[in-house]
Amino acid sequence: MISIIIPVYNAEPYLCRCFNSILMAGCPDFEVLMIDDGSTDGSRSLCKAYQRQDPRFRLLTQANQGPSAARNQGLAAARGDYIAFIDADDMVPANHLSEALALMDIWNADLIMGGYQVPEQNKAYLPDLDGARLYCYSEIDRIKRFFVAYAATQDNLEFRTCPNLLSPWGKIFHRNLLQGLSFREELTLDEDTLFNLDVLDRAQRVLIVPEVYYLWRQTPGSLSRKAAGPAMIRKQSLSMQAYRDYVQRHPELDLTGELSIRGLWAYARCLHACVPGPSAMRLIRMLMDSYRSFVIQAPVQEYYLPKTLLLYHTLARHKSVFATWIVCVLQAWKRIIKAKLAEKSEAMG
Repeated sequence: MISIIIPVYNAEPYLCRCFNSILMAGCPDFEVLMIDDGSTDGSRSLCKAYQRQDPRFRLLTQANQGPSAARNQGLAAARGDYIAFIDADDMVPANHLSEALALMDIWNADLIMGGYQVPEQNKAYLPDLDGARLYCYSEIDRIKRFFVAYAATQDNLEFRTCPNLLSPWGKIFHRNLLQGLSFREELTLDEDTLFNLDVLDRAQRVLIVPEVYYLWRQTPGSLSRKAAGPAMIRKQSLSMQAYRDYVQRHPELDLTGELSIRGLWAYARCLHACVPGPSAMRLIRMLMDSYRSFVIQAPVQEYYLPKTLLLYHTLARHKSVFATWIVCVLQAWKRIIKAKLAEKSEAMG
């Protein structure tokens, strides 16, 4: 049996499509653990309705604590030999579960990962592989390097076209692999990637398949950053410390270059949280000083990175605060326009 863990928080408009996609996923032996995280809309009532209609759906509740706490409650309650995670506003493709479980059995894999599709873009993001590939023992270190850096090099190019491979969804885990592991509830950024890194430390056989295993919906709320300025900076600081700790625990891998690239991403994320205004320039200068060591050490020439990230890298090296502020403003307007278009598309759909 496979246990499917779904954190639910104010997701009423999307739940039916999410749950129905599981029913169409081609696997009769499953349980769905719906963890209501203190929803204030009709999500809990909808979950109860599915529970009444189908005993394979189980509702668990908690006060609002966030998705990590919800996933941890799901892990504690799961009864399946396999574990999968789905977000409440997303879906899985038809026959996905049955096909993925069959492949895990054929390849004797601890973990299987696939690509994903963004329905709003009608675009699929797949690992750059000709077919299923099994990574064993030291080869798994290449996956870890990508997860830490969140960027591909020539040595791990197969992951370049599938950046959200880092998320907990789009995967099926063998239950034995997760014994004693949990999501870090004190983190609200990158906790899913760090969970996957802990899993990869235990895995011996990881199967990656160039097929769509997940339908990731970009809802309007997911396109806007809820935390801005100091709040985001604090969250990012906690995340970076967790990555430092992971790198220090694995001196045999020498992940210093990957950590610097992750620091560059963190710097960009903090910049995107800057609210244009009188204090923005001072905040940018502070961020530039805080992350300068990462920026200077980041081996950007070895990685395939977005142009905006490379621009932030160049401006930070030259301490160009005003030019960085201009780029931040332009990026903020770009995100606002993208969110407005998504809201309009949602209303029309």
